[in-house]
Amino acid sequence: MELDVQPIEDAIVAALAAAGTGRKAEPCPEDPESFVPSNVRGHLLASWAGADWPKPAEIDLRPDRVAFDIQVFAKSLRTKGGHGGAYEAVRLASKAMAGFEAGDPLTGSFVFRPDNARYIDRRGGYWVYGFRVIGTRGDEVLIPKQT
Repeated sequence: MELDVQPIEDAIVAALAAAGTGRKAEPCPEDPESFVPSNVRGHLLASWAGADWPKPAEIDLRPDRVAFDIQVFAKSLRTKGGHGGAYEAVRLASKAMAGFEAGDPLTGSFVFRPDNARYIDRRGGYWVYGFRVIGTRGDEVLIPKQT
């Protein structure tokens, strides 16, 4: 397996932090079930969800696709008091991921697109929504970059 997940995750977290949601972006903690948001407006968490390799794998050890899960923690669903709710945070975070490009020295770059947004849970007074981002190798781009 030729894939270094850490630099890709770091780049995704940085892009989420710059997405304008007002939430703290960070990698998913080691114990996500006991995670308690420390930012009053909520959090954006990123974690590696998996990868697909071409078949047979011995031809090319670079994965064709990688996936990361993004979780959005928000106090409200809708915009309240000038602060965007969960819906707005999911919209802005998924927009930041549409056409986003990140990679690692071993595999090259992947171009990402959001996929599969969903309600996850209500935890500790926060709404939790999530979506998956799918990255395809830069030489197999499926969507144009955002401008």
